[in-house]
Amino acid sequence: MNELSYQTVLSYLDNCKEKLPELDSFMNEYKEIIELDKKKPRFSLTKRYSKFPKYQTFQRSTKYVKIRRSNNVWTPTIKMEISNKIKTILNKLTEHNYKKLCNILLTEIKLLDNITVFDILNKEILEKCTYDKEFHYIYIHLCEVFWNSEDIYVNYISVETINHKLYWTIKNDTTTHGPFNNKKNLHNNIKNTLSYKNKFLDYFMAAFKHKNQIHKDVAEGRMVGEEAYKEKIKIQAILQFIIKLYNSKNLTSTGLEKFLSLFLSGTIKPYDIEYLYNSLPLLKNYENINHYIMRFKKKINYNGLNKRIQFFADQICNLSTAVEIEEELDYEDYINIYIKNNLSLEELLEKLDNSYEIILSEMFYNYQNYQIYIDIIKDSYNKDLVNIDIIKEATYKIIQDYDELKIDIPKINIYFIKLLNDIAEIVDLSVCDNILIQNINKFLKESSKNELFNIIISDVDNVSDDVYESISKERI
Repeated sequence: MNELSYQTVLSYLDNCKEKLPELDSFMNEYKEIIELDKKKPRFSLTKRYSKFPKYQTFQRSTKYVKIRRSNNVWTPTIKMEISNKIKTILNKLTEHNYKKLCNILLTEIKLLDNITVFDILNKEILEKCTYDKEFHYIYIHLCEVFWNSEDIYVNYISVETINHKLYWTIKNDTTTHGPFNNKKNLHNNIKNTLSYKNKFLDYFMAAFKHKNQIHKDVAEGRMVGEEAYKEKIKIQAILQFIIKLYNSKNLTSTGLEKFLSLFLSGTIKPYDIEYLYNSLPLLKNYENINHYIMRFKKKINYNGLNKRIQFFADQICNLSTAVEIEEELDYEDYINIYIKNNLSLEELLEKLDNSYEIILSEMFYNYQNYQIYIDIIKDSYNKDLVNIDIIKEATYKIIQDYDELKIDIPKINIYFIKLLNDIAEIVDLSVCDNILIQNINKFLKESSKNELFNIIISDVDNVSDDVYESISKERI
């Protein structure tokens, strides 16, 4: 950059002073500055130039206001501190001190005030169960301590009385529960709604349902090395831990069946056979094991199995404790008997455990008989054997397993949309509501979610404005 000396600048003064009278005054002041600058610190460090314009200061717009956090909102830092505290206690558990430390951990948890702590706790227990299988009995005791605590949620809720009625809310949640006429009913509702046992089992089930996706990712190279190994042994650890919970009488046979049924609801994969081979022998005095072995025998296809997996399958079949087992029927078998008019609708529903989730699941796997399943729902509704809420709940449950089902049933989007339209016609009310949209957003992967949303908008009949608005927000 070329610099102009004071004399050079001065030479232009005569030409400009008529147009810029103030230039003459400026040059005099500038000359003074130059002379002083030769004796004093350089220009950028001096305070003598107060006559020059200063930088303008700007006031921050009041449009953007800093968010005020309430005392019981957890930042990521606080969550990390809680996680580290839980890890520290779990890492200290030994066969000698675990009972004492489990009570200490319970006390620590009770002092907190944000219910997300249970998600953190579940994550850490699952991590421990994955790698410390020999200490499963310790974590079973931990479950007993927490599940049997009557006041574990006291610090996580607020209770108020309005017009002599009791109401309660979870802190940081706007949902109000009530009214309740007395404290006993209030307490029972809190206990059932916030049951840590249910939260724990739901967390393990959600992780367990990823087994098919995990093995698909491994087969297609999206998951490799240590990550692949960890995820596969986690599935094995979950199943074994659930069986041990059952053996210790901390889990009912119904709870166990939810996990075992996942292996038998669709095509049995080679890795399913290995999981069952490593886990079923742990079962003690399970009266229904023959039922599952018979279902396994009916589903298993030896074609394409290597000798190692065939050996595992044979060993599973040999686990039956019965000398002679009368052939037990699968859900599909009962459907076929019903079609032949050898079962009443009421008898069929009893055989299907009155579960419309089972009916919908079986329908997707046997779509060639779709109309038969729809007729079952229609007849049940017309005979007041089922109401709209139960049917809706079944569709919500299907959404929770949607990505898993999609692996075995590529056309499930088409089937599901037709199901929504047909059910709406049966009950004369759309079942595509905001709760369904919330479940789709919560349980489906991003790609599956957007694909299903697009099809709902284009193909589902009579989508309400509020549902359309909810979908539009989720797609953004």
